[in-house]
Amino acid sequence: MVLETQTSRRVSNFSVGVLLFNLVVILGGALVRATKSGAGCGAHWPLCDGQVVPGLQTFHQMVEFSHRMLVGVGMLLVLWLYILVRKNFPAGSQARSAVTATAIFTLSEALIGAALVLFKWVGADQSVQRVFAVSAHLINTFLLVASLALTYWFTAGKPTLVFKGQGKIVMFALTNLFVSAIIGISGAITALGDTLFPAKSTAEIGRVVASKAHFIEKLRVVHPVIAIVGLIIIILSITKLMRTCHSDEVKNFAFLSGILGVLQMGLGFFNLYSLAPLTLQLAHLLVADVFWISLVFLGAASLSDHGKVEMGGDSIVLSAEPGSAVATGTSN
Repeated sequence: MVLETQTSRRVSNFSVGVLLFNLVVILGGALVRATKSGAGCGAHWPLCDGQVVPGLQTFHQMVEFSHRMLVGVGMLLVLWLYILVRKNFPAGSQARSAVTATAIFTLSEALIGAALVLFKWVGADQSVQRVFAVSAHLINTFLLVASLALTYWFTAGKPTLVFKGQGKIVMFALTNLFVSAIIGISGAITALGDTLFPAKSTAEIGRVVASKAHFIEKLRVVHPVIAIVGLIIIILSITKLMRTCHSDEVKNFAFLSGILGVLQMGLGFFNLYSLAPLTLQLAHLLVADVFWISLVFLGAASLSDHGKVEMGGDSIVLSAEPGSAVATGTSN
């Protein structure tokens, strides 16, 4: 059994709130892309049309400015989370490492967003540079979400991660994340194609593959193939983790990841055949992020050391016996 201090519980609860808020910000970014509102504030950043508070005279400007406000609030929340963790967790703790990574990826997330605006890789732009920027944005978003999830993991008093002597587990955990990221990148580019080249019918999607259409359009069919192959690899990797690690926590996260993966696949095909309506795009993205979080927790549970856990000002030593509920605590 893992014990929490009152302080660590408050910090972990706050970290969950920050994670959920960032999911809202991510969905807001997708809304900006889907409505072609990225140029709503012109080629200005961080100001909107050169103003702190613009007139909000167009729909695109309202969408883009609202998203920027959410990003700003999110950055402040991450800053406060960083201060709380630094204040309440000892130097060298994995909680500090996770929240530092969160701060770094939050900053880089904002900079990538700024680059999209300043280089005009928004709206109807079809450049290769935009494709690379969208891919980088997706990778950074995943890393931000992962670092926030791990911040919660460590502040909630979960066991620390141990990598030494666990090569196979590390390989399976990283395989899950790497394959999921590849699926996510192809999905992000496909979503861009849905915005730039909206299909009028499913028959049109089939004709596009055989034509000389833009490669982004052709990903509508390529992405599902990548997703199917990727999900098979992930399920096989999850199965290996379950056979290697026998804790209930690993089994629970493995089961959750499998369910979310299948749900994500179903939403993807429904999204394809219904010609990508906005609501389904947002649902597809949300489940993708939750699926990613479940894989992060699965990896963390698999690599957990059920020995000593440090939280706040307390050092708690847990019994190494499976299922033991005996723990002793000492205060500094």
